[in-house]
Amino acid sequence: MNFFHRHEQQAGRGPIQFSVANMLQPGVFDIDNMDSMFTRGLVFFVTLPGPEDMIQAFDYMLETARVVARNLGGELLDESRSVLTQQAVEHSRQQIRELERRLLAQRG
Repeated sequence: MNFFHRHEQQAGRGPIQFSVANMLQPGVFDIDNMDSMFTRGLVFFVTLPGPEDMIQAFDYMLETARVVARNLGGELLDESRSVLTQQAVEHSRQQIRELERRLLAQRG
């Protein structure tokens, strides 16, 4: 798909940490026409389980989304399209930690 991905290793190698999609349908980017592209928003997401360090991947995604929003004059919204709060961020981190615990227990 024509999403942007951040990989765990340089030069696009290793597992994907997070991805960025176009908010508008069909959600992809037309790489050949990026100069004329317009979108109302970007969707940043981590596919879990996936990255080796899921919390780190989430934090990298959040940091990148904040920089993009600041540089483009945008705002960060949560999955229900409300302004992203620190409480929502911490709730997401808790959910990731719980997933990590469940996966570890399954392997154990």
